[in-house]
Amino acid sequence: MKNSDGSIVGFGVITKDLTSQKEEDERRKNVISEAAHRMKNTLAIVEAIVSQTLRNASSLEQGRESISKRVKALATAQDILTSAEGASADIISVLDNALLSHDPGGLRIKSSGPSQDLTAAQALGLSLAIHELATNAAKYGALSGEKGNVQIEWTVAEDGKFELTWVEEGGPVVIPPSKMGFGSKLIGKMVGPYFSGTVLHDFCPDGVHFRLMGKLPSYGASTETSATD
Repeated sequence: MKNSDGSIVGFGVITKDLTSQKEEDERRKNVISEAAHRMKNTLAIVEAIVSQTLRNASSLEQGRESISKRVKALATAQDILTSAEGASADIISVLDNALLSHDPGGLRIKSSGPSQDLTAAQALGLSLAIHELATNAAKYGALSGEKGNVQIEWTVAEDGKFELTWVEEGGPVVIPPSKMGFGSKLIGKMVGPYFSGTVLHDFCPDGVHFRLMGKLPSYGASTETSATD
């Protein structure tokens, strides 16, 4: 500041609060980091799907068809996460979308359980597992005939323990596979660790039984894992 003859008589200081800008920069940084992490995990799953499906396919055409269906199931799960802003997805939405193409009218696959948020990894893993179970049920199990049905139930205890069961009834007599396919490997090696738990996949004569036991992240469980080899 200067007086009338031009001499400096003081200084003025202007301050600007940068808190909101720094918070926005931090949010942007976290979004980019989450997107990169999500992309890396998704690509790892796709890589596993492609390599393992081709390894177990009886022909190139059969492998191509299986890869296409599995990647579409993965994309559907990603759509759910996107609509939920990516942090989590409700288990009811995950199951409904995974089963839509297998039982459009909801007449032969019944599900019951509480609304519950799943992490992105859990949503992707469970969606793929349910897709595999439904595909096999349509080819060989309860959904391959006209009278069979599937019952899906899940529970969440107060301490966060989570359990989901898939039970097939009314289909042809189940013959256990002679070797473990990629779908079964995916169910066993990927889904269990995502829930910090284990799975049981039994080929009972009267119908396939699948049971997932684990713990949900909101109750302190860790769900960091990698795609199956």
